[in-house]
Amino acid sequence: MVLHPAEVAQHNNANSCWLIIHNKVYDLTDFLPNHPGGKKVILKNAGKDSTADFDLIHSNDVLDKWLEPSKHLGDIDTSVAGMSANGTTQSKEPEQSKPKLSQCVNISDFESVAQQTMKKSSWNYYSTGAEDEFTIKENYAAFQRIRFRPKVLINVEHVDISTTMLGAHTSAPIYITATAHAKLGDPDGEVTLARASNKHDIIQMIPLYSSCPLYDITNAREPNRTQWYQIYVKKDRNVTRKAVEAAEARGCLAFAAEWV
Repeated sequence: MVLHPAEVAQHNNANSCWLIIHNKVYDLTDFLPNHPGGKKVILKNAGKDSTADFDLIHSNDVLDKWLEPSKHLGDIDTSVAGMSANGTTQSKEPEQSKPKLSQCVNISDFESVAQQTMKKSSWNYYSTGAEDEFTIKENYAAFQRIRFRPKVLINVEHVDISTTMLGAHTSAPIYITATAHAKLGDPDGEVTLARASNKHDIIQMIPLYSSCPLYDITNAREPNRTQWYQIYVKKDRNVTRKAVEAAEARGCLAFAAEWV
């Protein structure tokens, strides 16, 4: 079925909420109460093309994962003025040039560059905390208490800082933890992080709410590299079981579980 944008635009509230995503029309009315990000973000785009916002947050398989086939109502009529094969044209913020990676020597440098080059909405997501931001302040304070003491008169030509975590080898005592919506910082999202962790033999934990399909993230890993998986234990244990089985099938070796 081909739907006219004017018809879709009529379904713009909580009683009837349709969205256009990649030129396909979806009925998200029943899904509104279950959206992890809340109703408001969906209702903001109700009756309109939400492709740009969707792609910043979600992987392209999430609709098939969470919506029944009957919620796919049809395709949008792209012959209508203002529509294109890629969806409605979106305005873009001007891009800022980044310095060479070698010019960033500490965490503060990376933070400064991120603030200057990321979209404002992306920077706000990554840099802010909840309520009075007490936890984020404590995180800063804890990190600043760590001191690296330089060795003096010791041969440091060959240094090995490799170790193991949960029995898995890693080239350094750090890992890439699970943080949702990596596409807010890079177009390839968690796949970029997977490539980096694979190249440098660092463990990566994949977030449940990744912005890339699990298959693509795990496909960037060589067999001798390690990935873990973050899981939220849902009230519907069957949903959790399917997520665990999918991650296990893709080679994830450990799970970090949180109850919701």
